[in-house]
Amino acid sequence: MIVMSISFVAMISPGPDFLIVLRNALGLGRKHGIATALGIGSGLSIHMAYCIMGIGLIISQSIVLFSAIKYIGAAYLLWL
Repeated sequence: MIVMSISFVAMISPGPDFLIVLRNALGLGRKHGIATALGIGSGLSIHMAYCIMGIGLIISQSIVLFSAIKYIGAAYLLWL
């Protein structure tokens, strides 16, 4: 029962996604807050979709594919 209580508190507590949405909504306005929430939601949806399809397992087993995705992601971050 104690573990369930602790897990429940952890599930309902605000995380980093909530804090960035709150910061953008309060600092930049409602429109930016909604855009941030939609961006986070779409990113999570993409991750869930490829995990459900098993692509996550394929990527984790292929060193070449994993490295390619890693370098593409790094290049994208540098571009930003």
